[in-house]
Amino acid sequence: MVSRPGQGTRIGARTGGPLLPAAADRSPLRRAALVHQAEAFLLEVLAAGYNPAEAEAAFRAALDRWRALAAKLLSPGNESPGAALRGSHDPAVSLLAARFPKLSAGCVWKSRSRAASAG
Repeated sequence: MVSRPGQGTRIGARTGGPLLPAAADRSPLRRAALVHQAEAFLLEVLAAGYNPAEAEAAFRAALDRWRALAAKLLSPGNESPGAALRGSHDPAVSLLAARFPKLSAGCVWKSRSRAASAG
């Protein structure tokens, strides 16, 4: 599930690693949106007084950090990434829990009863 302010919440199949979604939709519009976000970031940091080399180095450092975190999450001994919702009686949550294994292969839906989550 991905939630973005002003864009809603989307549920979709995850074909990439955790934290790094795969580019299932390779449409020109999607790519243009990504370029626009990169340009907005670049304009923001240039206006703050950084030079392009500093912006590139910062982006590469952040990307390396995400890759290392993803590798750590997938290392042997770690639990599968999962989702946990507590205290909801919404029928949509029950439906999502029932369909979760098909929607997000490789992830685990963990649910707790009210008694277990109280203790």
